[in-house]
Amino acid sequence: MLASVARADLAFEVGFRTQLDGVMVGGFYSQGITQCASFVVVHPESPWGFVYRARCEMHMGDFHAAAEDLRLALRLGAGYQAYALLGECYQALGLEDESVVYFDRCGALCDERLLVVADDPDACFWRGRCYYGLGQPDLCITWCQRAIVYQPTFFDCGFFLGNVLFAVRGYQDALPWYDRCAQWRPEAVIVYSQRARCYGEAGNWDGWRHDSDLAVQINVNYAPAHFVRGWGEERQGHLDVAAQEYKRATEADPKYAAAWDKRGEVAGRQGHHDEAVQYQQKSTELNKQAPRRGGVEHVEAVQAGSVHLAPKHPNPGNGGNQGNGGNGTGTGTGTGHGNGNGNGNGNGNGTGTGTGTGTGTGTGTGT
Repeated sequence: MLASVARADLAFEVGFRTQLDGVMVGGFYSQGITQCASFVVVHPESPWGFVYRARCEMHMGDFHAAAEDLRLALRLGAGYQAYALLGECYQALGLEDESVVYFDRCGALCDERLLVVADDPDACFWRGRCYYGLGQPDLCITWCQRAIVYQPTFFDCGFFLGNVLFAVRGYQDALPWYDRCAQWRPEAVIVYSQRARCYGEAGNWDGWRHDSDLAVQINVNYAPAHFVRGWGEERQGHLDVAAQEYKRATEADPKYAAAWDKRGEVAGRQGHHDEAVQYQQKSTELNKQAPRRGGVEHVEAVQAGSVHLAPKHPNPGNGGNQGNGGNGTGTGTGTGHGNGNGNGNGNGNGTGTGTGTGTGTGTGTGT
């Protein structure tokens, strides 16, 4: 009898997690929070209601509430995922020392798991995610790619990989991962919204238009989709349309600091100075509550350019040697695997240049 009850509880929990995965890829975070609250009432002993509610809260920018839920989940026995997510919460709140503690703990637990099951894709993914939080995107990419080898249709991992590559400005490298994710989960509004921004950054405005339109068709209340539409219209000089899209983003998510900031920026360019001040004050107020929107799982952060780490390539080269100043020039070299980025610095009125060597090249300039 007890075994039957245990099996029924497990099946219910698995069904809940599958359902919440669908809610999240569709961008229905408020609905997800409601469903998690109901699950917690029925299963207060399970950490998963708190973990998924925290993930929804993180997407909506409520990192204080998410951190509280994750601490509860850890007390209920949640594993390495909760440690990583709590590290991301603290990072978003500007608590860097605390975040490192939780990323390190997550990494240690993943390593323990991988000693037992070396091909566990979930442990590989979260190991990579911790490396990103610790500022090591090259190791993050290595571990996430390993996870994909073990589970070729691992949606969360593929989407995270795309976001990491996007964050380090590897737009052409990110697009194939978004393409895969769209094949694996064609209902995933988060993919189309983020791929639209990636298309735009790569100069493909037809792709941007197609995917941004598709995103709002799937979920008209998905704030990042409106943010991306506003960003694209602004980049193309259509300020009136951009203003409307940024407005829709803040209406869909009133805590969307980056969208308030862009509303203010566009209003200022349109000559609406009082409104510009009002919107940017709102953005500043929200940013005091959470200095960064979140890590690269959260497309709002990636789209707004507020990711935790922003090197120009997953494997950057070492910085160039400093150029000597005056009116002269300086040069430097850097080495790296992949596309290196050397950085040189010139003093006074001089300039510095750098080159990266390895399997790719990169350049850096300093003034």
